[in-house]
Amino acid sequence: MTACHQQKFAAFFVVIAVMVGVLVSPPAMGKGRIEIVPMITVGETYDDNIFLDKDDRKSDYITTVSPGIGFDLYSSNNGLNLYYSPTFVKYHEYTNNDTTRHNARLNLWQKFGESWRVDLEEYYLKSEEATEESFADYEKRRRSRHTLYTYERNVADAALSYQFGPEDLLTAGYRHELLENEDPSLDDTIEHGPYAGLIYWFDVHNGTDLKYRFTRTEFERNDGAPEGDNFDGHEVDIRYLYRFNPRTTGYIGYGYTRRDFEKASRKDRQVHEGSVGITHGLSSRTSLSLDTGYYKPNGYGTENDTGHVSYGATLESKFERGAVSLMGRGGWDEDYLDAEQRDYTRYWTIAGNVDYTVMQNINAYAGASYRKNRYLSDTEDETYRGRCGFRMRFLRWYSLGLEYSYLNRMSDDPGDEYVDNRVMLTLSASRPFQLAD
Repeated sequence: MTACHQQKFAAFFVVIAVMVGVLVSPPAMGKGRIEIVPMITVGETYDDNIFLDKDDRKSDYITTVSPGIGFDLYSSNNGLNLYYSPTFVKYHEYTNNDTTRHNARLNLWQKFGESWRVDLEEYYLKSEEATEESFADYEKRRRSRHTLYTYERNVADAALSYQFGPEDLLTAGYRHELLENEDPSLDDTIEHGPYAGLIYWFDVHNGTDLKYRFTRTEFERNDGAPEGDNFDGHEVDIRYLYRFNPRTTGYIGYGYTRRDFEKASRKDRQVHEGSVGITHGLSSRTSLSLDTGYYKPNGYGTENDTGHVSYGATLESKFERGAVSLMGRGGWDEDYLDAEQRDYTRYWTIAGNVDYTVMQNINAYAGASYRKNRYLSDTEDETYRGRCGFRMRFLRWYSLGLEYSYLNRMSDDPGDEYVDNRVMLTLSASRPFQLAD
């Protein structure tokens, strides 16, 4: 572990120690509860393409052992949730890839009076898996690597909010995201900056939702090749809200995104986007959201500065023994905190998930998705994903899980095409201990 990493961990645990000390003190805690949950998971995975290579497929069995600890503190004025789990990874054939993964998260909130609240979140992940994990949206941010070099992610977010009405909220905060790659051919990336938001209802029907975020994005790499271009980013989102009735709310919005590059040779870029949308509660358990819009990029090159229509639809429903969700969306995005850093990208995606309780203590789930990307270079790729599995609880503290996942990438770049199948069997045990009430 480098000195930088040691400092990062030291700062993380100092913050935890201070916050726990403050929260569990009698004046701050008042009447509340403390719960500690020790846990362990043992897993066996078969992966038929561990390097995600189209032509030279390598398979292996991977054994994982994940002890962990959860700490939960809660009272009427504050709360703290802390989780940490290392995972000891053993490859049966490709043993030089044996490693230890880490997964940690911290969620802390503190109220001051009736209106003010502070929230602190921090997430840390270290892994070597080629199907990259992240903290954000599954379809947008889960990308693929072709090596088993380790990578680390750290996200910290601190926010102060002021509730000045039943639905009126003012928020200001600062977010810092870090991606560090052991692979020298990939950029290390840092994104950080402040943000603010305001939700205000003028009356029962009319309201507004305003958001602004500034980000400083910086790149670095260690193989001597040029790294990405540093830039400052500005994102503005303005919406007028109209509540037709308690179940139905619509909006008209305008969004503006700007990228100011550090190098004078790079032309600054911007995207203007207008949109309209509506959310309707079909019942107490089912909701439908629809939106459409038009976005116009500028500064990406003549052939790319063409306006396009965006659209989206989401249906979510809960029923007595489970839940189902369907989503379809088309538009643009970008991402610089991945192995596959993406500049301005047009995309189309559809996904569905279902979760169902077959019988008491037995839960089954399944999901599938499709996404198509078109990049500035006019190259395209398509990704199909699917998974299904079940989890069975027994003897109160134990659970057994079995999951199958499928990943298929098709691309204009033959080096980025592959198919991967995984089967994972896990046995878990966890037991909560309540220390205070």
